[in-house]
Amino acid sequence: MKNSSLFYLLIVVCFAGCAEPYYFLSPLNSTSQTYHAIPLRSDSVRSAIYANGNVTMGGANQGGRDNIYSFDGNISRSHNLGCFQAYYGVGLTVGNYLIQQNSQTDITIPPTDNFYGALGFNGAINLVIPLGNRGSEWRIIGIETSLQNEFGNYLKLRRSLSDSTNSLIETSNWTTTLGGYSEIIWKLKNDNQVGYKIGCGTALEHGGIYGYATHANPIYLQNTFHLTRKNVTGFVQVDAGTYTGSVQFGVNYRIRKKKM
Repeated sequence: MKNSSLFYLLIVVCFAGCAEPYYFLSPLNSTSQTYHAIPLRSDSVRSAIYANGNVTMGGANQGGRDNIYSFDGNISRSHNLGCFQAYYGVGLTVGNYLIQQNSQTDITIPPTDNFYGALGFNGAINLVIPLGNRGSEWRIIGIETSLQNEFGNYLKLRRSLSDSTNSLIETSNWTTTLGGYSEIIWKLKNDNQVGYKIGCGTALEHGGIYGYATHANPIYLQNTFHLTRKNVTGFVQVDAGTYTGSVQFGVNYRIRKKKM
């Protein structure tokens, strides 16, 4: 695929007049803020360490015509600090961005795999209050952030197309997200837990978006449903962002806890 980038560029230039816009943004804008468990205040666990993993499947570009697949593995540490809770962690993401089609004309670019990866940091802090008398809680409002350093073929492809017309292309290897969230967790009679989290935010620009003269920073909206049994939390997270949408399936495993 030595000449694949040149081929994509020729397609963009030759058919810019009849093709819809192309959006080649970072695949991490709406997926890097994955779910991280924190023990309930009623569990009397002041801090804990988690091993986490999740699989992401989704679509991107205009109409979701490109496909995204990735795996994220990370280690996080959580803290219960009275009325506040927090977590922070580091991890590795590896994935594949499959280009299916660049326009809705008769021109179709053959499916092309583009590997991408990222090393990153995630963290958050929230305000929490008890909910009922069984140990449930409401994490009223929280602030979360992530910082990812992307690498791989998909980043190289975006940079090779940065001069294309009729397109919006993100060329920076850094992805930073900042958002807010709210979460409710119900503690059941058998000590299992079920919860729902809603979050929204934006990806901050690093001066590497080319194309249109005016554009807004990419945004994301996330809905997460999770179930905890003993030390294992399973979750499903639905991500919707600027020209992208995906579903994450993941597990958080508490590997150590400290009681104080």
